[in-house]
Amino acid sequence: MAVRSMLIHTSRKAIFYSDGLLFYEQPVFGDQQSMSYDEFDPKNARTSCEQCSACCTGGGPILRFADAHLVRSGAIASKDLYTVRKGELMFDRDTIKMVPVRTDLIKIKVNKDDLTCTFLKDGKTCEIYDTRPSECRAFKCWDTKEIEMKYDEDPLERADLLSDVEGLWNLITDHQERCSYERMSELAERLKDDKTGEILAAINEIIAFDLSLRDTLVEKGKVNPEMLSFLLGRPFTETMAMFNLKIVEKNGAYVLDHV
Repeated sequence: MAVRSMLIHTSRKAIFYSDGLLFYEQPVFGDQQSMSYDEFDPKNARTSCEQCSACCTGGGPILRFADAHLVRSGAIASKDLYTVRKGELMFDRDTIKMVPVRTDLIKIKVNKDDLTCTFLKDGKTCEIYDTRPSECRAFKCWDTKEIEMKYDEDPLERADLLSDVEGLWNLITDHQERCSYERMSELAERLKDDKTGEILAAINEIIAFDLSLRDTLVEKGKVNPEMLSFLLGRPFTETMAMFNLKIVEKNGAYVLDHV
């Protein structure tokens, strides 16, 4: 699937990352701007890295269990990571749909303006090249075999890194239970038929707890705010769009609205 799609979308480079289909401006194969699968000529294919940095654009890699040592050693700081929590919607490369993830996924942060990896500097230099994650090492836009095998490897989860940290792990698991995306998805689906306001109140309660816990960890726990998206995942203020909802601040209070 990934290889065929890469061959078809040659007017713009099309590459599968582990969480979706990414498109880039340069054609993958030589200077040809369009070709069908049957017209592809292997003689024009790229066979080595040209340092175009396209693989560092459009979304960061998912860390695999084999990458745990990179986080534990500090080679990749937790402040540069974020967690896609169980139940969040992500693009599935097999079904070509947005589907709930089945477990935690830990990813490297990207710059919000252009979705380039936070470690990409000057548009072409990787700051952690020697200690880059295994997906980055496996990614070759001219040959997807190795990266496709990597998709089948177990992802690194927060439990692999934090389950032995007393107190903190209890907070994380409590947050996961009380702020689950399964529950939020159910409530968002029922919101359109909410005549009493009970569903809206339940959603607001979850959002308030999520934000309150983050504030508590920073103010009382002295946690670096940049670590929160790794410890607790992204706040609902950033992710409610997956339910076609958004959270806006009005007069000091957060208000739920439709996108």
